[in-house]
Amino acid sequence: MDFSTNWDVLSRSRLENVTWLEAPIISILGLELDIKPIVQREIEKNEEVLISKVDNAIHKKVSIKPQLEKTWVNLQKPHDLIKKESESLYLHIEPQEINYLNHEIVNKEVNLNPLISSFFSIHSKSKSKAEDASPLPNLQKSSQNCEGFDLNVIASISLDSLNKSINHLLNEDQTLNIQGYEVLPTSASIQASGSSIMIDVSLEGTVNGILRGLCDLNLDTQSQKLDIILKQTEVISGDMELEFAHLIFGGFINDYLQDFSGFQLDSSLNKIPELIQRGLARGKSADKWHPEINKMNTKLMKIDITSKEILIKASCTGDIEIVIDKLQS
Repeated sequence: MDFSTNWDVLSRSRLENVTWLEAPIISILGLELDIKPIVQREIEKNEEVLISKVDNAIHKKVSIKPQLEKTWVNLQKPHDLIKKESESLYLHIEPQEINYLNHEIVNKEVNLNPLISSFFSIHSKSKSKAEDASPLPNLQKSSQNCEGFDLNVIASISLDSLNKSINHLLNEDQTLNIQGYEVLPTSASIQASGSSIMIDVSLEGTVNGILRGLCDLNLDTQSQKLDIILKQTEVISGDMELEFAHLIFGGFINDYLQDFSGFQLDSSLNKIPELIQRGLARGKSADKWHPEINKMNTKLMKIDITSKEILIKASCTGDIEIVIDKLQS
């Protein structure tokens, strides 16, 4: 068995033996004659013709292209990593090409080993539409060796989306208790300041005013945690001591920013195998086939801050198989 560039199944059948479910018999003048030897000779004489007809029928009737086309498009739809009302991180998969390496048949299952080139990225807002999806390309043959996958992923958190999400959380009226004073953050604004972020927070309650904090985003590649380090605090308005303002800002970071899902990318990246598997499964239709992600490891590598977004680079390695149990003719 092989596959054409158009994803048709190309079979190369061979006749190994003939088993009769019912022996051929002809009735002449009330006599039943066994003509199995005659039919057997004709089958052997026309073996190549019969096999050719079987292979042609398979070529015409069996194709995995319709199912793979749906899978290819479904993979390119945005996959929400968080699914919270006020927070979103979307995984975007942009497959570029697919190459056929080999296949094997095990226990009536066909295991394909393709080599797929793709871009992976994570964004704080959905950017692609269904009509933007690239079509399934022709299948190319490749002699390369491929075991598992090794991906570089870029996570992009726009500051606009971050501000909207944080302010939505602030609307929940969660007060901070700082040294017996009840402080209510009512709004916040985050913007880039060189390689740091600058945050303005408006306060109500026992203490009123506006604070400004300069923070670094520190990525610990060992623990895989993204920490927010407060470097400097400034009182923009309001009557409070700078030391007390620093305590308030530290409480705001711990209670709001540090637990914000957009900054917890290590847990979000761990969901990528599930999302890829779900995207593959959506294209299955009535055919019995399934993806199997045997392992996947993600590692946060680097963080950069631009004027409009926070960029986090990650590396993903693992192993995935697509198992075809049955093809619909």
